[in-house]
Amino acid sequence: MFKTHEILSSKVPLVFTNLLDWECKSWSIEEWKKTLGESNDKYPFRKGCNKCSEEPIWETNCETSSLTVSEFFENFNKSFEIDNTWLYFDYKHLSTWFSEVFKDINWSCVGFPERGAEDSTLWIGTEGAHTPCHFDSYGCNIVAQLYGKKVWLLFDPLESNSLSPTRVPYEESSVYSDINFACTCHPFPDIKNARCVILQPGDILYVPKHWWHYVENVTSAISVNTWIPV
Repeated sequence: MFKTHEILSSKVPLVFTNLLDWECKSWSIEEWKKTLGESNDKYPFRKGCNKCSEEPIWETNCETSSLTVSEFFENFNKSFEIDNTWLYFDYKHLSTWFSEVFKDINWSCVGFPERGAEDSTLWIGTEGAHTPCHFDSYGCNIVAQLYGKKVWLLFDPLESNSLSPTRVPYEESSVYSDINFACTCHPFPDIKNARCVILQPGDILYVPKHWWHYVENVTSAISVNTWIPV
C-alpha cells in the first residue's frame, strides 16, 4: 500500500498495475448489466458522432439519449459500427446514481483509504466516446480502469501555450484546449512533453495537478475515478 504523500509528490503521471483488488474489475458485461439494474428506469447518455471538425465536440453541444441499462448494453460493443456514433454515461457520481452497488470501492491501494464510492465518479461509454483535451484546475485525478481499453494523451503543464487554452465552454473546474484531438484532419502543434497511455482492466492512472489530458475509449470501456483536492 502506498502512502498519500508518495503519490502526490510525483510531478509526472504514474500507471500502477496489479494493485486493484475490487471485484468489479473482472466483471463481464452481463454482470455489469445485472448489477446496475434491469429496471425500466431511463438514464441520460451523452451522444456524439465521430466526424471530422476543427472544433472539439464540446460536451455541452452533444445530444442526450435516454436509455435503460438493458437498452444501452444491447449496443455496448457495437454502437460505433451501426451509425458511427458513441454513447457516454460520464461524470456520474456513484453516490447519486448507484449508491448501493459500489460500496466496496476504496482507494486505499494508492494511499487514500478514506476515499470510497461516495468520492468516486463512473464513466461508461462505447468505442469512440471521449472527453475533449483539458486540465483540472483544482487537484489531481486517480483513475481505475475496470473494463475495456481507454487511451490517455497526457501533456505537461509546460505545453499550455501550445495547446491553445480556452474557457469556452466555461466550467469552473476545467480549462479546455481548442484543439480537436479526436480528429486527425488538421495539423497538431509541435508538442514535445507528451505521454500516451492505454489503460487495461485493473490498471490505475495518476494524473498530477494541471496535466492536460485527452481521453478516448479504444473499445467500449468502463472506469471509475476520484479527484483529490491539492
